[in-house]
Amino acid sequence: MLDDCKNEHQFKMLLDDISLYSDYSLINTLLIRYQYPNFLSLKTKNAFKEMGYEVSSTATPIKILTPINDEFVSIGNNVDEVIKNKKDLTQEELQMYQDPNNPYVTLHHKDFKGLRTTELFDVKDTNMDKVNYEQESLPALFYSSFDEIYNSFVKAIYCDGYKVRYEDIQQKVSLNKDENVISLKKGINNQIHLLLLLDTYTKDNSSNQMEKKLLEMTIARRIGIENKEIDFQEFSDWYKNQDMENVDRVLKLIVGKGKRFSDNFQRFYEKEMSENKELFSDELDLYDDYKISF
Repeated sequence: MLDDCKNEHQFKMLLDDISLYSDYSLINTLLIRYQYPNFLSLKTKNAFKEMGYEVSSTATPIKILTPINDEFVSIGNNVDEVIKNKKDLTQEELQMYQDPNNPYVTLHHKDFKGLRTTELFDVKDTNMDKVNYEQESLPALFYSSFDEIYNSFVKAIYCDGYKVRYEDIQQKVSLNKDENVISLKKGINNQIHLLLLLDTYTKDNSSNQMEKKLLEMTIARRIGIENKEIDFQEFSDWYKNQDMENVDRVLKLIVGKGKRFSDNFQRFYEKEMSENKELFSDELDLYDDYKISF
C-alpha cells in the first residue's frame, strides 16, 4: 500500500486513514482502503440497523478479517474467583462484565481459534442523512477556543501514563523518565506548551527521527493543530532504503500510539464541548483516574 503513495496527497491520506479509523488493525485498515478508498465510517449491516438505518441493496461490502476467540472471564473477589468462558455467562454476569467500573469482573485471557471474514459497509451507503454523518468527520478541526485543545491534549497525555507539572525551570520543558513527569516552564502560553508536550511525547515514544516525525505528524493532523509536516520526498527517500520490518514497526507505532492518543484526546474534547466549561487544572493528581485506552 505504501508503494501506491506517489504524491503528497496520497501519503497524507494513508496516514489519516491509519490513525483516524482506529477501530481496525493496521492490516484491516489497509484492506479497507484497498477495497473502498474513500470510506468515512464503517459498521456491519446489523450495527446500522440497530441505529435505525438501512444499508442500500447496491452497497459495496467491505471485507475484513476478525479473530475468533474464546474469552475467559474472572468473576468474584480474590477469595471466591471463578473463571468462566464469556459465552457461558449468565445475563446478570454479562451485564457485570460490560460495566467497566465493576471491580469483580475482568477479562482473564483469550484463546485464539482462527479468523473469519466480516462484512462492513460505509455510512455513505445507508439512508442516514448526509448532514448527520458529515458531522462525524474530524470535529477537532473546528475548535471554538484553543483552551479546549490544550485541556484535552493534557488529559490525553495523562492517559498515556505521564504527568504534567508547571515549574520555575531554566529550560522550557524537561522529562523525568523515571517518574514519567513532564515539567513545563511557567509563564509560557498554551500554544507553545502544547507543541512542547507533543515534541516531548513523540520523542519519548520513538526510536529514531523518522518514527518521531511520523508520530508527531499523525497526532497533529488528527487533532487539528498546525505543525510542520514531513515532506513527501523525505519520506519517500527514507522508505526506499528500509526493509519491511522497519516499515512495519513504524506503521505499528502510528496505530499503537498515534491512534490511541488521538482517540483519548477526542473523547476529552467531546466532554469539554458538551459540558462547555473549564476542566483543566494545574493540580498534579487531577487526571490520575483517566485511563481510557492503552
